[in-house]
Amino acid sequence: MITLPVLHKINIWALSVTLVLYITIFFGMMAQMVLGIIQLAIALHITWGNYALDKKCRRMLKVYWAAAGLSLALVIAAITLTKYAGLNDVALIITVFVIPMLVAIYLAFVTNAIKRSFEAKP
Repeated sequence: MITLPVLHKINIWALSVTLVLYITIFFGMMAQMVLGIIQLAIALHITWGNYALDKKCRRMLKVYWAAAGLSLALVIAAITLTKYAGLNDVALIITVFVIPMLVAIYLAFVTNAIKRSFEAKP
């Protein structure tokens, strides 16, 4: 089983690489898709792993799952609206790129909180 500090480091590394690649917009967009897969795998591992999370960390993880689901629904809706109704470009960029990156940054806070809660345990 992968330890929580290792999962946190993987998450931070993938997030950092994605943010750096956004200097060249196209590569940032491609990296964001890979980041999403990595983060979903990390969140699934934490959710289904045998980790004794405290109440705060469980709540933060539930908020992440709700935000990830909402973000996915917004992306699907934005792509559909763009195809059929001509959604505004700014709204499309915010929905498809900005909101998912905010969710990704939130997962970094969640993994950090989980890592700290495990470090604090005797």
